Amino acid sequence: MEENTLAVVNDQLFQAIEAGDELPELNKQEEKKVMEHVNKLSLRFMRDAIKMAGIKSMNLLVRTAQSCMHTLLNYLHRKQLKNHTKLRSRIQDALCSFLYSLKDHYTDHFDHNGSMPLPVWLPLHDKLLQAIGPGEDSVFEGMEYELLSVVKNSLEDIGNGKTPSYRMADYWTMLLEKVSTTLPGSGNTTLRAIFTLVAYNFNSARFVQYLVDRYMAGLPTAGNALEQWKHNLLHVNRIIEVPGYALYVNAPSCKHTLTNIIQTEIAACNFTREGETFMASQAFLKYGLSVQQLALFLRVQVEAGIFVCDNITEFFKIICLHSCTARADELSAESLLKKYYEKDRGSIMILLEYNARMHNLLKSYLR
Repeated sequence: MEENTLAVVNDQLFQAIEAGDELPELNKQEEKKVMEHVNKLSLRFMRDAIKMAGIKSMNLLVRTAQSCMHTLLNYLHRKQLKNHTKLRSRIQDALCSFLYSLKDHYTDHFDHNGSMPLPVWLPLHDKLLQAIGPGEDSVFEGMEYELLSVVKNSLEDIGNGKTPSYRMADYWTMLLEKVSTTLPGSGNTTLRAIFTLVAYNFNSARFVQYLVDRYMAGLPTAGNALEQWKHNLLHVNRIIEVPGYALYVNAPSCKHTLTNIIQTEIAACNFTREGETFMASQAFLKYGLSVQQLALFLRVQVEAGIFVCDNITEFFKIICLHSCTARADELSAESLLKKYYEKDRGSIMILLEYNARMHNLLKSYLR
């Protein structure tokens, strides 16, 4: 279809663009004549072209015109980079105007997920960068520079010669407008900007990581990590998402990702707390000795080389955490350490009896 009806138009335009490098500059009257033909490029012409091909589809009609404009505008852009002419600029403006008229008047048939041609995207990109800042005209003026950098870098992620879809470009324009209209007033401008970005599903990985890092930075001063994560979750849950918006359509929403991360941290804190409580409440070793006898027994094992430890104080802390005696459910490391260096005769005699029993048991194992 395109080969029969549109290829001729494309070829003629390509030839005119190519010829601009060799032909002399047109005079005003000649330029006016050319522009009259360019401006006559209308949807009616495209409809007639499709009709001649025997295809009746408004979607195909609009999207064929859109594809044609995309190809021509990118081609014009490459030629302008090599040799910029005023006539090409005027043709480019006319084609951009026609493309926008397709988008505005036939939005239900327009391919909003199609990529934008460079001459359409680059001016918008510069406008968005200026709005982000930094600078007096920045919509993020007066808030954390880290947030501004995250938003700016998220925009620059589109780069490397690629262009976003029309839908994504519209999203960026809408988002900055929403940020600028919600910030005036009292209160923390950074927090209000964050709430707006989350509400309109700014699901950039950079933004989510920025929020997690921000939460992490507040933990050392919070005192109770579990309660702080619960507080963060409460704030996120209070943000009402505006349906129908997303930076990346096929990615999880910003709020959903944040909620999952925070819930994971809460579960980890609960697990750690329960583990510490359980470990602290369990006395795995129960000795049939008094505290005095246990201190002497441990000393003999250390000095005999059975226990190898460089720090006797830390060693006793571990023993006391997981041990008890028949008479004492809780042991004190300080008390144990004090008795460790005492040579109590009664305790020595009792341990000698235990030693004799163990000696006889070991001999019986040899039989």
